[in-house]
Amino acid sequence: MTESLALMPWPRRVTRTETTLALTEPGWSIEWAGVRTLRLERTLARFVERMARATGAGARLTIDCAAASAPYPDLDDDESYLLKIDADEARVTAATEWGVLRGMATLAQMHADGRTLPGVLIADAPRFAWRGLMVDGARHFISVGTLLRTLDAMALIKLNVLHLHLTDDQAFRFGSRTFPELAALGSDGNYYSEDDLGEVVMRAAELGIRVVPEIDVPGHTTSWLAAHPEWGAVPETRQPSTRFGVHSACLDPTREDIYDALGQLFDDVARVFPDRFVHVGGDEVNPKWWSESPVVQRFMRERGLADVDALQNHFNGRLADLLIERGRMLMGWDEIAHGDLPRTSVVQSWRGGPSRDRAVAQGFDCVFSAGYYLDFFYPADLHYAYDPESPADELVRLDERVRADPRLAHVRDGLGWAAEFAGRAISGVEPGVAPPGRVLGGEACMWAELVTDDLFEVRVWGRLPAVAERLWSPKAVRDEDDMYLRLAQTRPLLRACADIDIEARQRMLFASIGIASAEFDALKPLFDAVEPTKWYSRLLGAAALQARVAGSTAQVDRPYDVRTPLNRVVDFIEPASPWVARFNAAVRAAIDESADDSDRKLLIETAAGWRRQRDAVRAVGERVPAIAELEAVSQRLATLADAIEAALTDHVGAAHRASVAAAKEPFGELLIAAAPALDDWIHTA
Repeated sequence: MTESLALMPWPRRVTRTETTLALTEPGWSIEWAGVRTLRLERTLARFVERMARATGAGARLTIDCAAASAPYPDLDDDESYLLKIDADEARVTAATEWGVLRGMATLAQMHADGRTLPGVLIADAPRFAWRGLMVDGARHFISVGTLLRTLDAMALIKLNVLHLHLTDDQAFRFGSRTFPELAALGSDGNYYSEDDLGEVVMRAAELGIRVVPEIDVPGHTTSWLAAHPEWGAVPETRQPSTRFGVHSACLDPTREDIYDALGQLFDDVARVFPDRFVHVGGDEVNPKWWSESPVVQRFMRERGLADVDALQNHFNGRLADLLIERGRMLMGWDEIAHGDLPRTSVVQSWRGGPSRDRAVAQGFDCVFSAGYYLDFFYPADLHYAYDPESPADELVRLDERVRADPRLAHVRDGLGWAAEFAGRAISGVEPGVAPPGRVLGGEACMWAELVTDDLFEVRVWGRLPAVAERLWSPKAVRDEDDMYLRLAQTRPLLRACADIDIEARQRMLFASIGIASAEFDALKPLFDAVEPTKWYSRLLGAAALQARVAGSTAQVDRPYDVRTPLNRVVDFIEPASPWVARFNAAVRAAIDESADDSDRKLLIETAAGWRRQRDAVRAVGERVPAIAELEAVSQRLATLADAIEAALTDHVGAAHRASVAAAKEPFGELLIAAAPALDDWIHTA
């Protein structure tokens, strides 16, 4: 990468020049060389105010926009731009307002630190048209304020789709004008009114971001039945579920009044959301109710529907027609892909490369999400490795590499089961006769079973910029070490320009359980070294995970439900510690004998910090149960200090190897995330 430019996503073409732009003014002054719209004026005013907040300085900024954009962004809009910085000014040139906004995001990244900007000529455009984040506001409510900050941050890293998962078994969060009882009875009182969602849509439009709503049907509808039990294939009243996992509740696909109601509901959705796509879910439909209903079985016989998959396709076809009548297009998870569905529908692939390839072969456009589940607690480099357009055999090899990754050794059996599940899910499906579809891009998913509004930003923003780069930048941009260096620089940018401060949020969370700021600092060597266990290990728990791997379909109690407080250390730490990435880089340098003074200093300081944290855990743990829980991991971390010093001095013995081996095992729901790299080191020292 071009030296010292901390840009993420990395642009298509960057040329450095010999000039610099001195930021000598108290702020940025905007000059207009092309189209000037109220939207650009408002949005750029916010941009430059926040940019100046970082350094208190600015210069002249010229905006050359060729044409005003439509009121709302759309798929395949032109987002290209040129950014030129010379000794006189910064100039953003673009064909559309959306391109101007993407150029401003790049300028904001360059301005995040320093009082001079390097001379550059950047010619940039996205690789993919669909670059999204799915936010699950159903399992736990995510506030409008958090969504607005999320939009500001998405714009900084050039994401352009916010996908809102609004309904599920646990809650119905869409405030329907026609059916207000759905949210009133189908939620805990927290849901989005039309005004709430209108505010989100308008802020998104000012930032060139589309908002795609998801109303999940025919399964995942337990919460609907609190208000309308007659809509269920088994007409019985259900309260919104408190448990997680697949439920039996599903809508009755035989009744015309349900399609009438869904049409009215889609009218409400279309009134609030201008985007042409409406996501209807369609995933994980439990066949139990349909299979056991005499009415549904008779309906299937009369229409020659061979099985429940054919019945769901009938249902989805009716939904597609309802949406087309309202000027909208259907989108759903990869279970919807079927030869009879209109090819205007878009399939979101969550089960891997095979489901993506099936959808594309059948003529459906596809959005790839299989590698981007942020709720898996994976390190950023694992998400970064997945490319939406990689050939299927390459994705299979990548899946195998992920299963072999020592950081995921504790869930290896589960990952093997998941690979088999993905293969079974698409077996026997023949490609369609339509021309192949295209891969539109990708979407990171933040499912919220283990996420509250207070935890959301800690869970998302340490890793999402890496996914954003995969979706924007040229495919050849793949250096993981360089990615981590630039990823670290997104934090001051998010703090200055989106009011997202991960560490400040963590301090607030820990303060809520009685940990003062000085105590947080004393415990930080431990917090930095540990991460939550990966994949579905926390959500499922050991018993349910073992049952799933064994192929059992029996319902097994899980450790978490909607009511479970998320107020432990495992909830407050980052899902993937940025400090561990730095530690791993220093260890790799020590292994290949390229370590410099900064690497050695980090390793020496690590050993000292791992010893010091023992006293902090003992002291704070006497009054804070959440810290007392860390006793075992704290003890083990202290012993690893000896292993570091032994590796630094080439005095590694059997006791050090045994200590590190023990540290690689989970401590409840925690991992010592630094242990795998340390294990590599002591076996080469």
